[in-house]
Amino acid sequence: MTLIDKTCWERGCACHDDRVDGETVEVALRNDVLEEVAREFEKMKVFEADTMASIAINIRNMKT
Repeated sequence: MTLIDKTCWERGCACHDDRVDGETVEVALRNDVLEEVAREFEKMKVFEADTMASIAINIRNMKT
């Protein structure tokens, strides 16, 4: 995940802006954080790989 200044993002001067038309900064940042969390869960070796993948899917389903 790339962190940038919120006002720079809103002005459009950021070098990377993967928002969908009409998506707010808060929604875009929330989705980035959820994706990062899902990736970390997939890396964990706490339970079986299928269980961790299911948790990651549930986290990804939280995206708007």
